[in-house]
Amino acid sequence: MKRVTTVVLALSVHLTTLAFLLLGLWVILVNRTLWPAWLLGGLLIAVGVLLRPRRRRVPADAEVLDRARAQMLYGAAERVAQACGAVRPKAVAIRDLGTTSEYVRGVLVIGLPAWLTLSPAERVEHLVEVYSRHDRGLLVESALTTLEAWRDALLHSAPLSSRVEANTQMTAAISLGAPDTTYEVTGMLGRTLGRVFVGPVLLAERGLTALAGPPAVPRPLDSRRIAPIQAAALRGESVEAIRRGVLERVPEGTNALLTDEASAAVDHELSRHYIRAVRGFGLIS
Repeated sequence: MKRVTTVVLALSVHLTTLAFLLLGLWVILVNRTLWPAWLLGGLLIAVGVLLRPRRRRVPADAEVLDRARAQMLYGAAERVAQACGAVRPKAVAIRDLGTTSEYVRGVLVIGLPAWLTLSPAERVEHLVEVYSRHDRGLLVESALTTLEAWRDALLHSAPLSSRVEANTQMTAAISLGAPDTTYEVTGMLGRTLGRVFVGPVLLAERGLTALAGPPAVPRPLDSRRIAPIQAAALRGESVEAIRRGVLERVPEGTNALLTDEASAAVDHELSRHYIRAVRGFGLIS
């Protein structure tokens, strides 16, 4: 019953978006000879397009690795996915300054600073945690994104600074004691209507969030793990020296899915990426 209610609520949000598109088209088609109808219809269509369902995307700074040049990493990622019952990744990507890892649309995105600070056994645990994060699905996730856009538009939208400046100059030019202009009255009316209509949006957002459960938020790496490698990078130590220091600090442990030798082979595949990433470790906060 809970699942059915979640799907119905998410579909209602998307049907509302579709209604804006269809209403905009209907207004234009029925009143095609009237230019105000084109303005109103275009506005409704624009709202529908802006609120269309969207899927979470792979981060823009992620670099997809060539399987031929990262066979050991691909193999480890696929073995762990199979062991924990997850769908095998179709690609593996890396982020130079990412302190978290995530699984987005079939792409395993690994944060190099996080990966560099983990022992072989911890790397397996890290991948298992990434694969097992709760996925609320495209239908629900996109509905929540749409509701968030509605909430921001109704509550947090601010007037254009250029319009405010022009209005201030016009008022000053006419009279210091001029009454509120049409622009100010319209703005007040818009903010009032926004607070009136935001109630159902907030209710739907909170209800859908409660039904779908918490989002799949990546777990950030402990800052105590990052600080030593940042200090080593600032001292100019090599990647090999940084990795040796990490292995001396992390707890020992073994896992058949990624042995010490296999983990070292993965580091060898990523060596040129590590060298590039280390240069920016000082920017991690």
